[in-house]
Amino acid sequence: MIEAMNVVYGVEEGRPLWKRYLNSILLSLAVVVLVLSALLLLFFGSEVSTAAAGAFGFGAFFKRMSDALQWPVLASLVLLAFALVYYFAPDVEQRFKWISPGAVVAFVFWLLFSLLFSLLVNSFGSFNATYGSLAGVAVFMLYLYYSSFIMLVGAEMNQIIEEHSPGGKDEGERVPDAEKQ
Repeated sequence: MIEAMNVVYGVEEGRPLWKRYLNSILLSLAVVVLVLSALLLLFFGSEVSTAAAGAFGFGAFFKRMSDALQWPVLASLVLLAFALVYYFAPDVEQRFKWISPGAVVAFVFWLLFSLLFSLLVNSFGSFNATYGSLAGVAVFMLYLYYSSFIMLVGAEMNQIIEEHSPGGKDEGERVPDAEKQ
């Protein structure tokens, strides 16, 4: 993703090797934690809110509120993961934006893709009977590939918007030109 983000911004990688590897490891860990948190919230959020409402005597109102807040929190976690990749992956100077147009578009496309991919795998998913667990790995890799592609489309959108905004960077610039500001 780091190399692809540099291609999107039209820059050559200029960071030292140790900094590049440290950046990629920390970025990967942060994205994994955020996306796993979102998935845990998606799969177990309702059960946790029901258990908390019963244990602390909050009642049905707390359960409904936590169920209603589940989706905005989930969206925030995924948007934060996208924002971290969009900020730290390319070797360019930019401001951190939690919510950017590219991140929102990528998030919507990623949700739609995840839903359609899930339907496809569940409809035609007799992979274990035929090919064993190797097919599961291949299907997961395919999902990651297309998810990365969607994330790159959002990055490209952010770069084009920045290129055409006043004070933004042209393609290939690491820092915005001082004359534009």
